[in-house]
Amino acid sequence: MLDALPRLADEPTLLALRDRLAAGETLPFDSIKTSADGIAQVFLTFATALASTEEPDPLSLIQARFAEYLAPDLGEARLLTAQLLQSVGQFDLAEQEFDALREQGEMRPIAELARIDALARAERLDDAEKAALALTSAHPELAQSWIALGDLLRQQEKFAQAVPAYDKALSLLDGAGRARWFPLYARGIALERSGQFDKAEADMRAALEIQPDSAPVLNYLGYSLVDRNIQLDEALKMIQRAVELSPDDGYILDSLAWAYYRLGRYNEAVAPMERSIASMSDDPLVNDHMGDIYWMVGRHREAEIQWNRALSLDPETPEEETRIRAKLERGLDAVLTDEAARGIAPGATPGATPAPAPSAPADNGAGADTDAD
Repeated sequence: MLDALPRLADEPTLLALRDRLAAGETLPFDSIKTSADGIAQVFLTFATALASTEEPDPLSLIQARFAEYLAPDLGEARLLTAQLLQSVGQFDLAEQEFDALREQGEMRPIAELARIDALARAERLDDAEKAALALTSAHPELAQSWIALGDLLRQQEKFAQAVPAYDKALSLLDGAGRARWFPLYARGIALERSGQFDKAEADMRAALEIQPDSAPVLNYLGYSLVDRNIQLDEALKMIQRAVELSPDDGYILDSLAWAYYRLGRYNEAVAPMERSIASMSDDPLVNDHMGDIYWMVGRHREAEIQWNRALSLDPETPEEETRIRAKLERGLDAVLTDEAARGIAPGATPGATPAPAPSAPADNGAGADTDAD
């Protein structure tokens, strides 16, 4: 039965149990010692069922709390409670549950990965990075621990440092098939942001071979090609497919509009850009893009409004801010003429990225089951 469990390799406690059984050892039955333990298991069963939907039922947290009250040593109840608290943004309360698990000696890799995610979401990135480094040291054979470390380094824009973490994860996942798509995609992002475009493209294409209908990968690779002004027809097809898969994603709609812009199809760029701005009105880059597109279709006053809004939202880099001010002072045509004289591709946006850096999804197949996130 244990051999048939998915991701058994990520559970050292269960591996040790299996090995003791395989050696012929007789093990005591100690899961349920009292009637309270049995009732706690009932509450845990209900809590798990209620938490298994895309939007966990609020009652699941109450049921999990009942279970841990009745059986304080029941690690599974504390872990589920911590994950449910994470899902509603109660990161400090979740950390209390993880502390209790550590005190009980129940801090298995799956629990530690959930804790790292909670620390990251609470913007305690230094603590999360330390926890990830400790996990890679304690379980260097666990690919998901290296992916978690790489994700944390990317979130802190330590892109060059993230690459070796993903290298290690991919070496551990050699031959693992589907589980390789996310670390390939994530390493591709780190490489692209480090300026290693050819290697980044190779990783993205390898990820697409495994997961051909991944909207994030299609969008990131397509946008990267658009932003470098190469292979624009192929890039447009990738982004169009990403829109089909995620029609309401503001970042992907922005990518589609920008692909049309780079191809000189300005009128076609207006509609997806306006849909993007409707869902991401507080994004400076999206407002900047909207301004450029409006300018190109002759809607100059509206373009100036969008550029002013982009400035009010604090552009990501000083270069972006300087460029927007130049467009307001002299118009986009004059800015593009100056950039062409300096060898800058038309429409290039310094430092632009197609979406925030993602973290490993729960179903990447490489480690912890974090469906309650």
